[in-house]
Amino acid sequence: MIYTMVVVDDEKYSRDSIVNIVDWNSYEIRIVGIASSGEEGEKIITSLRPDIVITDIRMKRMSGIEMIQRLRANGNESFFVIISAYEQFDYAKQAMEIDVVNYLIKPIKKAELMKTIQKIKGEIQRKINYGNFHDLLYSEHQIKEFETNRASLPKADWRGYYIIINSCCISGVEDKIKVFDILKARNNCEYISFVDDGIVLISAEKVENVLGRIENLKSEMGDNRIFVGISNICADYVNLNLQMYQAARYSFYAKTSGEKFFCDIKNVDDREIKKKLNQEAEKIISTIQKCDRIQLSCELCAFKEYIQREQPNPVRIEMLYDKIVNKLNELMENCGISMLDIVESVDEHDFMNKSGNCFRIDILFPLIERIAVKIINRIIEYRQKTENSNIDEIIKYIDEHFTDDITLMLLSKKFYIKQSYLSGLFKKKTGMNYLQYLTEKRIEKAKILLVNTNMAVYEIALETGYSDPKYFSQLFRRLTGETPQKYRNRIFGRSGTDTEN
Repeated sequence: MIYTMVVVDDEKYSRDSIVNIVDWNSYEIRIVGIASSGEEGEKIITSLRPDIVITDIRMKRMSGIEMIQRLRANGNESFFVIISAYEQFDYAKQAMEIDVVNYLIKPIKKAELMKTIQKIKGEIQRKINYGNFHDLLYSEHQIKEFETNRASLPKADWRGYYIIINSCCISGVEDKIKVFDILKARNNCEYISFVDDGIVLISAEKVENVLGRIENLKSEMGDNRIFVGISNICADYVNLNLQMYQAARYSFYAKTSGEKFFCDIKNVDDREIKKKLNQEAEKIISTIQKCDRIQLSCELCAFKEYIQREQPNPVRIEMLYDKIVNKLNELMENCGISMLDIVESVDEHDFMNKSGNCFRIDILFPLIERIAVKIINRIIEYRQKTENSNIDEIIKYIDEHFTDDITLMLLSKKFYIKQSYLSGLFKKKTGMNYLQYLTEKRIEKAKILLVNTNMAVYEIALETGYSDPKYFSQLFRRLTGETPQKYRNRIFGRSGTDTEN
């Protein structure tokens, strides 16, 4: 199969670099268009509808982001790769929002680009295969009619089966057809559909007969990790869908195989369990915010043990999974952390996209910890940079205004930092508390004035921020071991009285 590609960049050197980076023909890719602006790119892509588009992000008049947004709005389904000389979170975030395959930083690395291209080729092939398979099943088995008119089912004892199977076993068209042939009933009086993380089967046949075919599926596919969520007998699709979905969620606890009937799910007042789950989730989120990796590991371990012991409805856990991922995304955004810096593998990508592939007790918790630790490390780096920047700015302000009436509370309000936190941050940076630092700055200034001016001691006290000359003299003596006047006399080699003027 030949894949088509368009290159969009307003810099000739960049366009030529992409065109010549590899022998595209050897990768079954034909460059069908080259554009030097977003406007030209939009016209070419609209006309040719290429499989792949590589575009710069910053171009005059129309950016790569704007071009893709306009194309998407008009129904374009090309796979886009953005290249940029700017590694900025805002750009990466915008790219993710418009479903860009990858965001690459110039200069482009050949290996990284080709890895992205290979991924796109695989997605295109899967899309073609699934489209063919989808049409095949819908035309042969009339599922389309059922899907469009599923508010009520024909009168029968219908049950829904949500079959979760290792996705790698049914990744291709041939495998899906094989699965379909094994599961379908002889009378064809049932409906089968493939969904993201499994298979939906609706049948009026006896449960043992359906489970027998599922057992055959295990043997034929060579995979024992199959879990089935089974609904009660229902007269309408809404209840079937709800029940088999909830029952299937119990695969969260299954390490191997098994089945769960909806009627076996405890129908109890679980307000206390819900409260406990929320409390545990809040502890995990709080620990991540505090950047405490050791405590995070302890909290996750305790949470997992509680869930294994109580086995609450996994739908509740799924809601918390969603909540934790949303919070992680919020933390990343607040600290300017790019998703590209965190997500390095397929399972991590699935986790951040709340995929059902991660919803297993033995998979979910290690992923939460792995992702959270990466984010914690980035937050620590971010805070260190921010803290250093803030405290340097505060110290500069003190050095320029130390003779004014500036208190720790005033600085806290001015720089929007909690007073207690600022106090600790200041000591960490300077090795002394705020008052010590301020006093030393003022006394050093007083020494300079005592030596270089004829100002009286009380005038110097006022000049360095002290309205009480007596208190100023006491501080000066405490830090230097002598009064201001004795200090002046000693510097000039004079003897005289210790009268402070």
